[in-house]
Amino acid sequence: MMRLMSHNYGAGEKIPLHPSILWRIQTGLVHIVTVEGGQTITLAILGVGEMFGEALSDASPCYAICLTPVKLAVLPMCLCQYLLFAENLYRGRAIS
Repeated sequence: MMRLMSHNYGAGEKIPLHPSILWRIQTGLVHIVTVEGGQTITLAILGVGEMFGEALSDASPCYAICLTPVKLAVLPMCLCQYLLFAENLYRGRAIS
């Protein structure tokens, strides 16, 4: 079984997002936000077991901020590609 690399972040820290990385929350709470017209808008509050990343968000810009100390697993690129491919198949989208 493959072991996932993990990272720890403190409450209030911003989690770096990248189009090719998905994060899985192992402990803690993460606040996903966007900014429109100078207003911060909550998109989600995520907890243990949930995944997030730039590739999964339609909002731009999108930010992830720790509400509590968190431990995050980095999902491997091959798994990210598989998950995105499977999501597109499920939604009936054309795959390029």
